[in-house]
Amino acid sequence: MRKFVSIVLFSTLILSVVTGIVLYIMPHGRVAYWTGWRLFGLGKDQWEAVHIVFAFGMAFSGFYHLYLNWKPFKRYLPSKALFAAALGTLTLFILAVKNLPPVSFITNLEETIKRSWERNLPHPPLPHTELLTLQQISKRFGIPLEELMTRAKKHGIKKSSPNITLKDLAKKLKTTPAEAFYLIVGQKSPLKPQKIFP
Repeated sequence: MRKFVSIVLFSTLILSVVTGIVLYIMPHGRVAYWTGWRLFGLGKDQWEAVHIVFAFGMAFSGFYHLYLNWKPFKRYLPSKALFAAALGTLTLFILAVKNLPPVSFITNLEETIKRSWERNLPHPPLPHTELLTLQQISKRFGIPLEELMTRAKKHGIKKSSPNITLKDLAKKLKTTPAEAFYLIVGQKSPLKPQKIFP
């Protein structure tokens, strides 16, 4: 059991680190959702789900590993190592909360990386436009609802509802919310089809 738990702990740690790096570098949600950003075939929501699952797996296997090794661990409790580890953890926590150096360098770098995507990827006309329904798009952009429904039908959506979101419409059209938006509003897309990664 110790071997099994150690291997699970190690594998979940590796996958948590990998998915953490992906979340660190991915664009902000407004851009990721609008452009259908993907990395190795997975979108923002999928990467977040994988990260959460493996973080839980790491926590569970970590506590179980501690349970299996409680006797040797108890020997560390009344030691300077425990005090140093607790102090280091508390210091990192405070630095992160207050966004102070050197932790602020890490958070500032993350923001710089996320913003770098925005120079190359298009912005939505409104925050989270992909969540608007056809009815809301009609009101916000002054386009008759019937016109939007007709264009959706013209592009292969046989049955569409005024309450369908742009995100769901894009899934049906097998494209990004940005491309779906330009199709239904009847404008030529200024975007080139983008596939960031396979």
